[in-house]
Amino acid sequence: MSWLETRKIIRVGEKSYAITIPKKWASILGLEPGSTVDVIFDKTGIIYIKPRKLKAKAGIPSEVVLKLNECDSIVDKCISGCYIEGHDIVVLEVPPTMEVLDNISSKLPGVIVVEGEGDKVIVKMAISENIVRFDEVINRMVKVLESMYDHMEEFIEEGSKEDAYKLLKSDDELDRLFFLGLRLAKRSILSKLLEGDISYAKELLDITLLIRSIEHVGDALDRSVRILLDIDYTPLKNNLLELFRLSRKIILDAIFSCVRINLKMASKVLERRREFKKKIASLRGEVSLTIQGVLSELDLIATIAEDIIDIAVSRYVRFLEKKKRP
Repeated sequence: MSWLETRKIIRVGEKSYAITIPKKWASILGLEPGSTVDVIFDKTGIIYIKPRKLKAKAGIPSEVVLKLNECDSIVDKCISGCYIEGHDIVVLEVPPTMEVLDNISSKLPGVIVVEGEGDKVIVKMAISENIVRFDEVINRMVKVLESMYDHMEEFIEEGSKEDAYKLLKSDDELDRLFFLGLRLAKRSILSKLLEGDISYAKELLDITLLIRSIEHVGDALDRSVRILLDIDYTPLKNNLLELFRLSRKIILDAIFSCVRINLKMASKVLERRREFKKKIASLRGEVSLTIQGVLSELDLIATIAEDIIDIAVSRYVRFLEKKKRP
């Protein structure tokens, strides 16, 4: 959350100008007359005022009230939005169905539902961002993605529906990690902007794009296995196995190239991606319309890999900029 106010510049002495800041802002940041702040002139022409010592959770409201008559049809999405925006407590003035509450509790890590006064229901985010790191979230997302590929290959090779259902369950875990990652990113980006750390705020934005990309790959695998569950794919079993194994290699190497800022690896990913898309195109004319849906999902994964490479390049450019600084 951010606020905007317009202020006039006033003259102070012969060589300086000044602006005032709202008293409410000062209170939130723990500032008072005599407090010390850093004034930063950014190369983009923006001036930042950075308190030397920030109050914990400065500027982040901990509670929000949802009126269900405003969002009753999408209450689950409204609660998810509050979670991602970093709120700690959501008060529901009119309780939703138990099905909605159960769905929210299973989808969002660290969420508990408690009874409030009267008919109110309170959703609490019982998770501390201080003990969860981005690298832990990303590492776990990669592990879950690898297990999804394992289940996909086992399902295609053996035809075991149990592996297909395990893949679908793993995608649920990937979604939970995605929501947790977004929550971490939103709160951290705001904190870094308040501190005037624009470079790290950009880094957090790229991390957000990376975890979203990983989640999109999981969704593509989810949709693919649902298609394959309903058809006889055995005539194309070997082709599908080859394509999913290639897509695994491409997407995982893309993620590692981004995390490690390795452009050499990124370049190899782009080369393999081009060959991969050619294989998909060559197979399109030989398969039924139903299988076309799976090929489209594989094509999408190749596109996501290129998006991740773009993130890797952005991180590399910032790395070079950082090296130039004294």
